[in-house]
Amino acid sequence: MTSKITSGVSFLGMVVGALLVVAPAGADEVVAELTRDTPIAAYGGVVAWSDYDAATARYRLVIRRGAQAMHASMANSRRPFDVSLGPDSHGRVVALYTRCRTANHGCDVYRYDVRARRERKDISVSSPTKDEAWPVQWRDHLAFVRRARAYVVDGYSPRPDPRGKRGGGQLMDCDVPYIKSLSTPAPSRRLDRGLCAPTTGMSIRGERIVQVTDLNQGGAGSESQVRVLRTRGGAGRLLARARGGEGGYSPFASPSQSATDIYLTRTGIREGTSSGVFLRFTGSRKPPTVVQPNVRVAGRMARDERGAYWYVQAPEPPIEDHYEPPFCVSPLAPCRLIRASASPFSQATRALPPRLRVTVEKSGCITRPSSAPIALSGDLTRTIVRRSAIVRREPLRGVSLELLHSDRPEGRGPFAPTGLTTMTDQAGRWSLSLSNPLSSEGFFAAVARGTGDASGAVSVCLDPVAP
Repeated sequence: MTSKITSGVSFLGMVVGALLVVAPAGADEVVAELTRDTPIAAYGGVVAWSDYDAATARYRLVIRRGAQAMHASMANSRRPFDVSLGPDSHGRVVALYTRCRTANHGCDVYRYDVRARRERKDISVSSPTKDEAWPVQWRDHLAFVRRARAYVVDGYSPRPDPRGKRGGGQLMDCDVPYIKSLSTPAPSRRLDRGLCAPTTGMSIRGERIVQVTDLNQGGAGSESQVRVLRTRGGAGRLLARARGGEGGYSPFASPSQSATDIYLTRTGIREGTSSGVFLRFTGSRKPPTVVQPNVRVAGRMARDERGAYWYVQAPEPPIEDHYEPPFCVSPLAPCRLIRASASPFSQATRALPPRLRVTVEKSGCITRPSSAPIALSGDLTRTIVRRSAIVRREPLRGVSLELLHSDRPEGRGPFAPTGLTTMTDQAGRWSLSLSNPLSSEGFFAAVARGTGDASGAVSVCLDPVAP
């Protein structure tokens, strides 16, 4: 069952909020629609994420307990919450995040009592002069980073230069991790800092802290690191790194932990690298287990201590094989928060959310003479997977579809209805013909009212030779 929290994206009021086709047993569940990508967190049967309201251009924190989701009883924010969930010193579920006085400054740590539905500022770690980010708690320990800037030796090896400004290097963001024992009055302790970079995710479990950084310089010089720290201090350990170059950049994101393993995603695109995947690290010297999700993911995921997995599904790209963010601002469909029916790393068979496709040539452009009708076809199926392997595809029969059109560049919308509708047949296939062709190039997409799905946009090009 979909939990509709947001005011949502609405392309002509057709898709968002649609009733979903009943999913089979063992199917990944659509929990909520997301009009912006957002950090997600999960612990103790509770899931948290940020809900964007287009009318106010603000975010509200959503707390889902069991099957019920509601907005947290607190003020909204101009940016997504860097929310985490974990046990407090009494084992109760607590949400941590930061609030900022301006867009990027005056940031302090706040906690939200999930049961009592109350927010308060954590003055034990909030500095009056420094900005905090990515707070995480495991019982008595609270880890976070403080935003800082430092002069580095050079941009391709951004280590803090002990000579400071005199070294002649550039000034860069250089986050510093900290740990606080909440049961003592002792101040927060600084932990080992790696390369200078912004932090994009934190996780803590027991004495182990995972910090993900992302120095995105638009190609060469970009680097994402996964570092393992300990609450007791000492040198951090580099678990994984990803560098950018001419082939693109694929950073890490969304760290989660079990008692033994570390879970992440990889986003972006990098030639020769598995991107848009789930990763599991077991042990410090073993390569990660990589699972291709066989569904387009925006990069956010979370795993709770009970083994439940949550991820953000991105809509189909506006042009086939275009995988660059932002993902959740599609004019055709929103992103979705999905609860996996089983661990993607297990041998369990899972049914993914439905996928609506338009059949296109390899070029991605359907070429036609100017006087010929436009014929489009495709299918609506549900993919059954086991880990990375596709077991089979099951057709979705009797689902109502409508054809939309846009004449905007790159198929980014807005899309308008063509007035053509159809139903999927027994094999889940569909076809439509536009007998009154448009006089210019354009983009088409199909939408399915019964599932809330939209295809990627495909271009229709006029043949300059044919009459």
